Amino acid sequence: MLGKRLGLGCVVLLALAATPAWAISTFDQFDRNHDGRITRDEYESPLRFVGLFARHDLDHDGVIEQSEFEAMGVPGRYGDFATWDGDDDGRITPREFLHDVHSAFDADGNGRWAESEWKAARAADWL
Repeated sequence: MLGKRLGLGCVVLLALAATPAWAISTFDQFDRNHDGRITRDEYESPLRFVGLFARHDLDHDGVIEQSEFEAMGVPGRYGDFATWDGDDDGRITPREFLHDVHSAFDADGNGRWAESEWKAARAADWL
């Protein structure tokens, strides 16, 4: 299943490569219901997930090991590997990764991103 997602994601990413960055990475594209906030469900949209996770899954095995996590250069305020590895199995799954990326920038902890939180994630090059 992950292989199919990655394959589809590669096709989509190649198709979008010719699209200007401003057209594909806007707040409104994530904020599907246009309420001014990005929910975790909106953030975890499969097409957005593929590129973000794959960028950090360096050996493309579907999980992020500690060495890959360290290569991400995650600033300490976003937690260490153990914080992101929710089930303590030594690997960060796609679900753990997306949950923690969303949580890291959800400054008010309400489960939704306001536009300022979105901009913070963009400024940190997480999107």
